[in-house]
Amino acid sequence: MSDIQLRLLGAPAIVIRGKCLEVRGKPVALLAYLARQPGYRCGREKAISVFWPDDPPERARHNLRQTLWYLRRVPGRLVTASRSSVALETGALCIDVDEFLAGIVEVENPMQVSRLRASLSLYSEDFLDGLDLAGATTFEEWLLFEREHLRSCYYRGAFSLARWDLEAGSPAHSIPIMERLARMEPVDEAVARMLITLHTASGQQAAAIRCYQTLTRVLDRELGADPAPETRILIADVRAGRLQGGASSGRQPQPHISQPAAKPARSYFAALRCGLSPTGSDFSYERSAGLTGEYRYITEALAGQYGAVHVEPKARAHLILFSEVDTAVQFGLKLLELWARTVRSAVRQPQPLIRIGCHFGECTPLGNGEAWIGRAAEIARRLEELAEAGSLVITDGALDLLTPGLYRYVPVGQMPALSGH
Repeated sequence: MSDIQLRLLGAPAIVIRGKCLEVRGKPVALLAYLARQPGYRCGREKAISVFWPDDPPERARHNLRQTLWYLRRVPGRLVTASRSSVALETGALCIDVDEFLAGIVEVENPMQVSRLRASLSLYSEDFLDGLDLAGATTFEEWLLFEREHLRSCYYRGAFSLARWDLEAGSPAHSIPIMERLARMEPVDEAVARMLITLHTASGQQAAAIRCYQTLTRVLDRELGADPAPETRILIADVRAGRLQGGASSGRQPQPHISQPAAKPARSYFAALRCGLSPTGSDFSYERSAGLTGEYRYITEALAGQYGAVHVEPKARAHLILFSEVDTAVQFGLKLLELWARTVRSAVRQPQPLIRIGCHFGECTPLGNGEAWIGRAAEIARRLEELAEAGSLVITDGALDLLTPGLYRYVPVGQMPALSGH
């Protein structure tokens, strides 16, 4: 084991030869930022723009020098610096995030199982849990996206392990991990379905039913919605005793991170390009990182609730595909309704509106099926007619009949990294 450990999952800490040192504020934030950069290095000017964006240049450079001086006092030589860059000294350093990510795999053989379990156990809490840097809005936005990326990795690993344990006949081994994931993602029905399946396959029918009841209460409270049809079918089979050993009358619940089934030559979808649109010249995304997080949470939770077949995040926007136009319209209306509640309760003004882009109704796979070309369907206009006045902005041009758009297909749950990693 390395002499120095940098713990960033949960409350940040530095462990040197078994002794835990608490480093707070911008010094530990800088260590974490460097730990997630290519080569564990970034330019001095980049670091200044992230941590002291509003300070005068000379004061910002002084603040960086002070932070580096503080870190050099920590035993073990954690950082090195030149005139142009700052870097982690990784020779004797073990970073828990690196260990965690290295073990997140789709399990294919027993040798990978123990490593995946060990990796998942490292995720004690969210990345830099409890860290709050007043005034560093650029860092806060980066931190928000980094947390989402690492959460999605935990999600993918938990499902991979649960599938393996189900097939290996040891479903109880994955129950604690999926229970924790259910606490992290309380409105995610794919998580609930997997947990219900694990409980039932372990002979714990009562626990499976309690899991469903909890999901029902949370969906009603948070989204004002009922469980999806596939979830209701699953619990009906559990109650009727038709689900045994993970199979439900030939219908085994498939978590939405599973590999997609082969597609026919042509499929029909309804797509929404949703995002945030600033209102007023004084609106700043950087000062509204919290609202950006709320938008992401609401959009992705609703996408799962409404049975989206594809969700692809793009900075402050999403491309979302549904199997039916009516479902896409209802999703859009619910998104606008929940967003209106969110911004009305926020303190800062002005607030961004939801932006709805052009859409397509017919998608044809290209090449190996990883990309799709689509033709437009006027879903946005239907939303404009039905939505509350002033609640959205309609944009055009992304997809239309003359210049169809090209999109890479990414299954829900296998979203690309949000921060470039």
